[in-house]
Order: sequence, then structure tokens, then C-alpha cells
Amino acid sequence: MQVFVWWLLELHIIKIVSSYIIWVTVKEVSLFNFVFLIAWALALPYAQFRPLASSICTVWTCVIIVCKMLYQLTSIDPSTFSSNCTLPRENETKVDLEELKTSVLYSGPVDPAEWVGLRKSYPLLLYLRNNLLMLAILAFEVTIYRHQEYYRCRNNLTAPVTRTIFHDITRAHLDDGLVNCVKYFINYFFYKFGLETCFLLSVNVIGQRMDFYAMIHAFWLIAVLYRRRRKAIAEIWPKYCCFLACIITFQYFLCIGIPPAPCKDYPWRSGNANFNSNIIKWLYFPDFIVRPNPVFLVYDFMLLLCASLQRQTFEDENKAAVRIMAGDNVEICMNLEAASFSQHNPVPDFIHCRSYLDMYKVIIFSYLFWFVLTIIFITGTTRISIFCMGYLVACFYFLLFGGDLLLKPIRSILRYWDWLIAYNVFVITMKNILSIGACGYIESLIQNSCWLIQAFSLACTVKGYRIPTNNADCKLPSGEAGIIWDSICFAFLLLQRRVFMSYYFLHVVADIKASQILASRGAELFQATIVKAVKARIEEEKKSMDQLKRQMDRIKARQQKYKKGKERMLSMTQDSTEGPEIRKVSEEDDEGEADKEKAKGKKKLWWRPWVDHASMVRSGNYYLFETDSEEEEEEEKKEEEEPRKKSAFQFVYQAWITDPKTALRQRRKEKKSFQKEEKRRRKVYGDGSTDADCEDSEEEPVKKKSDGPGMKTEKRFLCCYSAVVSGGVNSVSQRYHCRDPRLA
Repeated sequence: MQVFVWWLLELHIIKIVSSYIIWVTVKEVSLFNFVFLIAWALALPYAQFRPLASSICTVWTCVIIVCKMLYQLTSIDPSTFSSNCTLPRENETKVDLEELKTSVLYSGPVDPAEWVGLRKSYPLLLYLRNNLLMLAILAFEVTIYRHQEYYRCRNNLTAPVTRTIFHDITRAHLDDGLVNCVKYFINYFFYKFGLETCFLLSVNVIGQRMDFYAMIHAFWLIAVLYRRRRKAIAEIWPKYCCFLACIITFQYFLCIGIPPAPCKDYPWRSGNANFNSNIIKWLYFPDFIVRPNPVFLVYDFMLLLCASLQRQTFEDENKAAVRIMAGDNVEICMNLEAASFSQHNPVPDFIHCRSYLDMYKVIIFSYLFWFVLTIIFITGTTRISIFCMGYLVACFYFLLFGGDLLLKPIRSILRYWDWLIAYNVFVITMKNILSIGACGYIESLIQNSCWLIQAFSLACTVKGYRIPTNNADCKLPSGEAGIIWDSICFAFLLLQRRVFMSYYFLHVVADIKASQILASRGAELFQATIVKAVKARIEEEKKSMDQLKRQMDRIKARQQKYKKGKERMLSMTQDSTEGPEIRKVSEEDDEGEADKEKAKGKKKLWWRPWVDHASMVRSGNYYLFETDSEEEEEEEKKEEEEPRKKSAFQFVYQAWITDPKTALRQRRKEKKSFQKEEKRRRKVYGDGSTDADCEDSEEEPVKKKSDGPGMKTEKRFLCCYSAVVSGGVNSVSQRYHCRDPRLA
């Protein structure tokens, strides 16, 4: 544990020392502290100067402590060398009298030692507290380095290749589990996402300051982002670090300003200048009335510190040992096709969620895109401004074409996404530029251009400016100004861009393509199923229509046979009954033609259609369908398709290829099936029912007197006809009863 604490202090002591020294210099702006700022502003981006900066700060802190202690001597009286400045006349300045009284020149005696960094203070220990603590931190830094060097020399150890906490965690452990993934990002978070962190800190500087130097930071941010590729950004990064070191040094010099002892004011406070206090503050000019805010330099220092660490990261990326441990930061090829490259992907597939880590990967790489679109939509709807229209258009475009956009090559995806990032940075820069009107010329805008304030949501969001509050005619949109949501949107856009540039994202694209292919195939199969069902239905209807036509043809043929048979039988019975009636008519000499017509009428009534047996059986006309059902046709087809009995040679062949027992067993089954089929056929086509009907009709006693020879002939005819219909005349009794009555 002790070794771990010493190692942790060795990693971060440089950040602790530099941060505290810069904080002290910002809290006490003086010429003495300017040395500290210059030393660390140059030492942070150039690591070879850091030991020298620590030594200079140690010596210079001791000098400051001695000077402050000497200045507390009673022999030194500040009033003897202080200056009393007189107020300028009205034609010499445009500043109000009340505002002039707040100036350092005219508020009281001016002590030149305060500009240097010395003043009278009691108690002395409280006055020297910051310098003593700074000296202690510098001594502690040297102690840590000496301890680690001595420990390694005594144990024959070498310094680790990478400045990490968990030395046994490498890039190979990133996909092993959730715990190893957390350890990996504790070690190498800045190695992987340091560049994006620097961009976010640059936007933070712009949002916190909203002045002239923030605009310069915005232009540098645009210049760096314009390079797009990580390798191209690494080439320009040393220049960016140099710019940050120079601009923070220059701004601290502006905070110190010129000595107030000569009672000379700045030229922008003269009567010929058209600068007010708000404009001077926005331009970050030195002034005795509105002094530049040195706290802004803290944000610049944070950006400089991260930029310096990122420069070290760019150098480490070219070391083979670091690449083996932390992995490379080389961007993927922008022309890759996800479907063809998925099987050669160096990272494992996480789509099927085999662990909790895979679930987090699915959330980040699959659904972060739609969450970012939600953030863009919120950014465009939380405020009413012309700039918000671009966010809404971009959001709706990606919602409409985002699904197809994800399937395109990486180059096409990044082209659209970089345009969106460019628009976001453009909005941030324009809001910073327009802040000169919102903070410096807000009074004239309220009076003359209120529409401009409402259109661009102009409102000063930085404290310290004098903004009119009573504006009945033009209300300032203070709640809708600022770049908070623009900064949040910028962070998520950068994160999604890293997702697009990751090998993990190729698995998501491959899964989306596979899902689309399966969906299209499923639709094709579903369509083929529908087409097949429709074809089967049409075929079935066609078959049904053909069968119906065949049945109709059979019905027509059978109806014709029935009509012909009926006419023939009617003619035969009419001839058999007309003989006795004619003889009876000839014996009656007294009857005339009227009686003959009456006898003919009775004869017509006697031969009504429903009297004969065939008409009674076929009443209702359903007889046409008795023998034409589909079941009977299927049975006939089955009977036709039934296999014939096997011959002796077939039986021998089957016994030879199998075995005799199996052949005999199968032969018995076939015999049983043939016997059952024979019985079924006998039941269906047997002749007992017709004989019984005929015998019943023959044995029926004659109970009525009206039953004569004609009636017996009719019964014999009906019996014969029913036998013919039911299957033909087969038995001897039927042949006897079906004889011609004229031959009896």
C-alpha cells in the first residue's frame, strides 16, 4: 500500500504543484508572481523544463518571503513614497464622476509597492501563508522524486513504461469483463479520450469568458478541428500548446498593467476614446476602473495542462512498448465496408450480450446515436433563436435517413457528422462574437435593434457587466442565452464520432445489415407463401370447376337415359292396358264420343307422374347427384391405385432380399386386406336387397278391389325398374318378375 501511495503521488505531483502555484498567482496579481506564471506556462508543454521550473519557483518563493518580511519593518513607511492623483477635468475624460472615484488612481494614495507585490499586513504569518505552503509543496515534490529514485536503485527496479496505476492491465484485458474494463480506463482514459477532453475544455473557456480572447480560442478550435484526422491534429498540436502558453502569459501581463504611481491613465479612458466600461471588459484591456478578471486565467491554465498532457500522449503513441500495453490510437480506415470486414474485426463480437460488459457496449454502440439525436433536438427546442433552426433540421435529417446512413462506409458517415460538428462550433463562435453586442452595446441595441436581440437571443451571461434591467419595451432573453446546451451537444457529438471510428461499431453495422437481409428474405418468403396459396386456390377452383363440368355432363347423359327409359316403359304399359279398355268400349254401343273423351281423361289422371315407383324414388330431383359424389370418385381412384396381388416369383424375390418370416408375415397381411376389401365390395355391390324388395312386392296381399291386372303389371314394372337402377337384374326371381307381361 505504501508503494502504491508513493507511486500515485509521483504520477500526479506535477499537476498538484502547478495548479496550486497558478492559483496563488491568480489570487495575488503582482509583478513578483509573474515569474511563477511564466515558469509553469512554459514548463507544462515542454516537459524538459519542469525540473528547472520547480527550482526557479523554490528560489523565487524564498526571495518573496524575505522581501515581504522586510517590508513589514517599521522603518519602511509607505506614506512617504505614495502618490496622490487628482481627478481629471470634464473635457479630459468621458467617464462619470462616480465611476472615476472607484478607480485605483483616485480612490486613495497609490502605493507603488503594491504593484510589485508588497504591502503592510498583520499578522505576518497569515500574509505569508500562500508562499510558505507553496514552498512546502515544492519541497514535497523533490522528496517524492528522490524517494522513488532511491527505492528503485535499492531494489534494482526500473521505472514503468506507462504511467498507470494497474500495471497488469493491458489492452487485451479490455474485453475480459466489467472490472477489467474499469481498470483499463482508469489507466488509459486520457490516452484514449484526451483529445476530446481538450476540445471540451476549450469550449468551457469560451463559455466562461465570452470575450475577445474567448473568440481567439474559438478560432483555434476551428483550426484544429478542421484537420479532422488524429495524425494531422498531432502535427499541429505543439503549435497549439505554444499558443496557449503565450496567451496565458500575455493575459497575466495585462492583469498586472502599468504601474499606477505615475498617475497616468490608459488611453481608452481619454476624452477622444469611445470605449465604455463594458467594451473594455469584453476586450480584456487593463484598466484602473474595471480591472481584468484574473480568474479567467484558471480556465486557460486547465486547458494548457490538458493540452500539455495530450502532447505527451501524442509522443507516447509512437512508442512500441506503450502501444503494446495501451493499444494503438490509429483511426480505422474510412473506406471499410462493415459486412466484408466483420469477420476480420480485431475486437470480439458483443451483439449477443454474453456479459454485463457486452450489455453496456450494446447500449453505447447501438443506441447512443439515437440518444445523441435526442440531445440535438433538445438543444434546438430549449431556446428560440435562428441558430436553433439548424439543430432541428439536422435532427430531422438524421432521424429520416439515419438508418440508411449507418450502413454507408465510414467516410460517408463522418462527412455528414463532421458537418454537424462544424455547425455546432460555428454557433458557439457566433454567439461569442455576438456577445460584444450583448455585453458591450446592449443599451444601444435595446433602443434601436430589439429585433436583433430577439432573433439571436442576445443576452450577456458573464457577471461583471452593467446591464440595464428596466426594459419594458424590449425584454432580454437572459434564460435562452449562453452556450450550455451547445457545449453538451458538442460533447455528445464528439463521443458519437469516436463511436463511428471504433472497430466495435462495425459489429453493429454488420448486425443491422444482417437484420435487413433477414427481414427482406422473410418478406420474400411471406410473399412466396401468399403466391403459392393463391395458386393452390386457383388450381383447386379449376379442379372443382372441371369436376363440376364432368358431373353436369354425367347428369345430362343420365337424364337423357332416364327420359328415354321412362318413355319406353310408358309406351309398353300403355299398350298392355289399352287392349281391355278398347274391348270394353266396343261392347258399349250406347256411349258416344263424350264418353270416350271422359275415359281418356280418366286414363290421363291414372298415369300421373308421381304414381310410378321411379318418380316416387326420384322425387325432389336429388337423384341426379346420388352416384356422382366426390367420395365415390376418390374411392374409385383408390381402388384403381390399389396394388395387385403378388405373384409367386415376387414372393420368392421378397423372401430372398429380406427373410422368409418377414415375407410370410407380409403375405398374410395382404391376404387379410384383400379379404376385407372383398367383403366391403360385396356389401356395396351385393344383390340381396333387390331380391328382397321384389319378393316383398310379390308377397304383398291384394287388399283392394281396384287392384286389377293393370295394377299387378305396374308393380312388376316398378320392381324391375328399381332393380335396373340399383345395379341390374341379377337374380332368377328378378328375371322372372321382370319378364314382359305380354309373355306371361
